[in-house]
Amino acid sequence: MERWRAWDEFLEARPDTGFMQTSWWADFRTDAGYDHFAAILKHQGAILGGALVMKFSPTPLSCFYYIPDGPLLPGDESEAEEVFQALLEAIEAQRKTETVTVSHLRIEPRWERLPAFLSGFRAVPALSDGCMEPRHTLCIDLRHSEAEILAHMKPKGRYNIRVAQKHGVSVVEDNSERGLVDFLAIYAETTARQKMETKPPDYFEALLSTLSSAQKGSVFFAEYQGRRLAAAIVVYAEPGPEGTNGTTFGESPQKTLPPIHGGISACSNASSAARNLISCRHSITFTTLRAINTTSPRRERRVEGKTRTY
Repeated sequence: MERWRAWDEFLEARPDTGFMQTSWWADFRTDAGYDHFAAILKHQGAILGGALVMKFSPTPLSCFYYIPDGPLLPGDESEAEEVFQALLEAIEAQRKTETVTVSHLRIEPRWERLPAFLSGFRAVPALSDGCMEPRHTLCIDLRHSEAEILAHMKPKGRYNIRVAQKHGVSVVEDNSERGLVDFLAIYAETTARQKMETKPPDYFEALLSTLSSAQKGSVFFAEYQGRRLAAAIVVYAEPGPEGTNGTTFGESPQKTLPPIHGGISACSNASSAARNLISCRHSITFTTLRAINTTSPRRERRVEGKTRTY
């Protein structure tokens, strides 16, 4: 629909959000039990801000609202306050139409500080909610040359990358059926070793199908002598890997790259050199590999999840 197309285009020009605010992600999450609705505020046809609001029903008689990577507000704080209040009013109007109890609204915006106008919310304790997204995102500006990116890394990171290159570790993209099978094998090994909760294979089959049809992501592997050592599903925040210019709420205008999220990642017993090579070449933010710390990019502080109880 035209409304969703305009919203997705609005997101592409914003460095302070991610793919979890896109319409295609909302459609994909429908299969996981999340409904959704949008609250979009416009002035003379131009979008000022808004949010894609997820709705999850943990029981037949209750649900909660959830805004990942949002809401999106204007850069000027006084304008942001007006848009935020109008957004809350729109969400409240939706709540009144529900036939079940809406327990709370949770927001997870990429603000680097809390705005003065935020009230009525409380912080969600760390690790208390399995639906929360990672608090920090590492951002690497891919407009620089590979040499410049390497120069900004820590010495150990550059060393490991060069060791991997010297020994023939390479990074390949594979969106074929074999790529899915290999990813699932590495994923299963990783989750078993780390004692992590897993998602079923059909989740990844559906995700990769969605990413492929929308041209929004790929599967990458680190290979050594034909053996695949590490894998990552990389979701593009834009139609391609290039970023756009934008303004982050609470900051002065600057050129920033919207984060390219490694929404799901896995790794076998590969060397740190292989993992570093992936991190360098494709600027993947790994969400399940805690050991990766190869660069010194701008660290974006994600405000902790906030909830408002109705």
